[in-house]
Amino acid sequence: MDINLFGIFFTVAIAHFLALLSPGPDFVLVVKSAMRNQGKNAIGVTLGIVSAKALYIGLCLIGVGSILAASVSVMIALKVIGGLFLIYLAIQALRANKNSYSNLNMVEQSQSSTEKLTFLK
Repeated sequence: MDINLFGIFFTVAIAHFLALLSPGPDFVLVVKSAMRNQGKNAIGVTLGIVSAKALYIGLCLIGVGSILAASVSVMIALKVIGGLFLIYLAIQALRANKNSYSNLNMVEQSQSSTEKLTFLK
């Protein structure tokens, strides 16, 4: 492997590692999953997040962004398709019956005061 390519890969890997350390929506999702399911699903959630980020890094390294930037028509088409998909999701969410959400099981678990205090420390 060319030393220049290795340097670029190392720089991107460090930047993504630092981004993973900062708390954000992924962090909140993993913590919420771990607290509600006692860690059972948190590993799966974490693996999903890591695999998605690895795919994104791989696409960046092979240059998909530069290919899309060079082809303005393809980039505009992807933006329009993404926007239409978001509009479709919004319409489906607005049209859904309220009782469609009733089957979502929100399991309330009783936590002792020591468990709550441990999380807050």
